[in-house]
Amino acid sequence: MQNAPVTTSIIFGIRFSVLAGMVYMVLLHEPGPVFYPFAALAFLGGPLITGTTAAVQSPKNKYRAFLIAGCAVAGAVLVLFFMSFCDPAALRSHERAAAGVLQRL
Repeated sequence: MQNAPVTTSIIFGIRFSVLAGMVYMVLLHEPGPVFYPFAALAFLGGPLITGTTAAVQSPKNKYRAFLIAGCAVAGAVLVLFFMSFCDPAALRSHERAAAGVLQRL
């Protein structure tokens, strides 16, 4: 897409969501009940701010710009969430189980 505001909005939204996650993980040391407001900021706030910014800055196709930017940031945040919270040992055990099932087939 030749629309530069969408790209700058995506970068801004990812930075916002990563900053919310960093505040939660590094500064607050992952307290239990405070997870939900920071998850809302990262998973809802970042994509909504990004989509709104892209729609406002886009000269045409505002709905399309909103969806592209918002979904890109939501996807990036989801990938970052899995990268930071998934247990590598659990992932390896699932891989071994899947490999065993495939070998039996």
